[in-house]
Amino acid sequence: LETNSILKVWGDAAVQVFFSMSVGAGGLTTLSSYNELDNNIFRDTFVITLGNIFTSLLSGFVVFSILGFMAGEFRQSVESVATAGPGLLFVTYPYALTHLPLSPVWSALFFFTVILMGIDSQIVLVEVVITAFKDQYPKLREPKIRVCAVACTCAISYLIGLLMCTGGGAYILNLLDTFAGGWPLLLQCLLEVIIVVYIYGLEKYAHLYRYMLGEPSRKFWKFLGYPINKFYTLCWAYLTPLCLVVVLVFNFSEYTITSYGNYIYPLWAEVIGWLIAFGSCLPAVIVALYKVIVIVTTGSKETIKLRLRNQLTSTERWDQNRKILETSNSDELQTVETKMKF
Repeated sequence: LETNSILKVWGDAAVQVFFSMSVGAGGLTTLSSYNELDNNIFRDTFVITLGNIFTSLLSGFVVFSILGFMAGEFRQSVESVATAGPGLLFVTYPYALTHLPLSPVWSALFFFTVILMGIDSQIVLVEVVITAFKDQYPKLREPKIRVCAVACTCAISYLIGLLMCTGGGAYILNLLDTFAGGWPLLLQCLLEVIIVVYIYGLEKYAHLYRYMLGEPSRKFWKFLGYPINKFYTLCWAYLTPLCLVVVLVFNFSEYTITSYGNYIYPLWAEVIGWLIAFGSCLPAVIVALYKVIVIVTTGSKETIKLRLRNQLTSTERWDQNRKILETSNSDELQTVETKMKF
């Protein structure tokens, strides 16, 4: 109860949910960009969320079972044997497995699972980078060039990853884990919500959402508000931004200098950490401001409002689907909606 009263604990818990579901990290957005226009993202969202809840509960039972075993083995409290981050994965778990029957088998299965999970995570992370470059430079979509781009991305990531294998690798990893995979995810999601709801327009977004999903064919999904109802729009417009701001406040309410064990990071390392954190968020803001400045200062005969509107419109690829949206009352849209069933 004392731990739960600390605001930062709730903030860390929220960050872990974002991290485990890859929300704000680009993975979900990248993979979903390959879906068809009428793909049922409502159903996908429920599957991903429920799957994450199940695996989190299962992991909690497994982790605390291991920690309880370790505490009984050493005749200590759970708090004294519990470690966070890599220590739990590469120290506590392997030690506990050595005390199980057929320990070599369990150890081999455990590390094989860790390798598979690492490869699976890297596939998504590399795809995020490659997809971003492909969207910016269409020539990279050619098969041969794409292979070279993937190889270069993996090679560069591998060379950077070698830093984690040095004597100070654990400290570098902890710095990255603190500043790259934590609250920056919340900040990015907050920026996304603001852009979609207050710049792109909630009404327009809701219309696109209805168009993509159509009408439900089962009462269960209609009961959940499929494809969209006032509760979802309320969440997008007010509850989600408010919750993100509150969680960010929780994270910074008891902010302390980054440490690893008894080691306190120097000021220059802290500065590097902050640069890493904002390095994933600021580029989008800087580029947006740069575009606005260029539009305002350009010598075009069009009005500033019209120039801004032209820059904020969708790409040519999306316009192909937008033509259908403009005829939302036509028979064509009704035909599409009837096909979007569970």
